Amino acid sequence: MGKKIVLGEAFITGKCAYVFDGVKIIRMSKNPDGSFGFEKSDVFPLSSSVTVSTELMAERYWEKFYPREMSTDSMIGLIYGFG
Repeated sequence: MGKKIVLGEAFITGKCAYVFDGVKIIRMSKNPDGSFGFEKSDVFPLSSSVTVSTELMAERYWEKFYPREMSTDSMIGLIYGFG
């Protein structure tokens, strides 16, 4: 099991989670087992928030939530990865 990391504010849609960590926005895809993962191409600077917001508004169903724990190795990249 990966280290537990508390995520910041995020938006969950049917397909993805958009996570805001204060420095960047990560679009995380939901895996069949319910966990979330992301690739380097899914990381955006905060300056792209308008684009991401537009994409979010295109989703018909989404839910806003606040700090939550996820335990998976890929989450370590959320805080320490991609510069």
